[in-house]
Amino acid sequence: MTYYEVLPALPLQPYVECYWIRRGRPVAQPARILPDGCTDVLYVFSHSSAVSTGSLLVGTMTRAVLSSVAPEADVLGIRFRPGGLFPFVQTPLHLFTDELVELALVQKQLGDRLFAELSDTDDWLARIATVNQALQKRLSAGSLPPLSVLASVRQLEMQRGQLSIDQLADQIGISRRQLERQYQQYVGVSPKLLARILRFRQVQTLLQTQPADSLMGLAFDNGYTDHAHLTKEFKGFAGITPSTFGADFIA
Repeated sequence: MTYYEVLPALPLQPYVECYWIRRGRPVAQPARILPDGCTDVLYVFSHSSAVSTGSLLVGTMTRAVLSSVAPEADVLGIRFRPGGLFPFVQTPLHLFTDELVELALVQKQLGDRLFAELSDTDDWLARIATVNQALQKRLSAGSLPPLSVLASVRQLEMQRGQLSIDQLADQIGISRRQLERQYQQYVGVSPKLLARILRFRQVQTLLQTQPADSLMGLAFDNGYTDHAHLTKEFKGFAGITPSTFGADFIA
């Protein structure tokens, strides 16, 4: 399997983290997909009639799942930052949390119509250019999330989830209750849950890049009370312990 990422057009970068391309192989095993706070749109291609193709929306995840996309399929993914999908679908994001739905049921222009256009070529750069154009057109036509959502998400990302929600609300200048309501609408999960997911994502990255680090050190450096707290949180999101994850990654 080949995987790589491409930055979106500059006007889209506050909302889209990256485009990602996965070239499939028949021998590959279903991948374990971990929560990262983002939402994704997938365009699935194959020249085999035995493989399901089309466009899918993956809501904000709170637990690990095995990929339901055939491993031999090619995929163009759009990874939206937390809160970044709303301008393009204009639908409350909590409706899609932990859900996989056909994109056309939510937004037909980005679903069936864009998929048909992308299917006319096998050139990945041409496909990305087409997606850039389609998203910029949708962005100019839709309403944006409140600045309080975008600013607070950036704060949580910069702090890697290590910020209390009361502090976050104070910094943004709105009540905690207001912030929680906005997150359900525009992000799909509460600010507290997003903070936990971002903290988990940081630990996951460190386990991949610095596998020799002790779990106790990882726990304290990333805002967990102790090793047991880290293990419980990590297993809740990943379905496996950090020790198992680290060992599997090294293997």
